[in-house]
Parts: sequence; C-alpha cells; structure tokens
Amino acid sequence: MLDREKAEGPADVAIVGDESAVGAALQGLAEAGATDYLAVPFAVDGDGEAIERTRAFLVRLAARV
Repeated sequence: MLDREKAEGPADVAIVGDESAVGAALQGLAEAGATDYLAVPFAVDGDGEAIERTRAFLVRLAARV
C-alpha cells in the first residue's frame, strides 16, 4: 500500500491527532470513497489511557455509520 500511494513510510499515511483531527481525516477518507480502514492505536508517552481512549472514540465513530 505504501508503494501504491508513493509514500516513503508509515508516517506519510498515518492519521494522528486529537479526536477532532482524527474524525475529520476519517470523514475525508469516507467522502473520498473509502469503505474500510485499519486502525492501530499506539501508546503516547505520559498518557497511559491513550490506546483505550482511541479505541472508545473509534467505536463511537463506527456506531454513527
């Protein structure tokens, strides 16, 4: 997929940010025609709840569809 998108690495296709930024980016993908995506939440130094909070946010987004 990275080659197909001419990305140099994962950072070029990652969606990173707060709930507003991530939600807007995912909405943009949906508007462009994406029907599936793979989310891989990652740990954030100093934020022990980042992964669980991200998962909960993605569940809320999926429930809106």
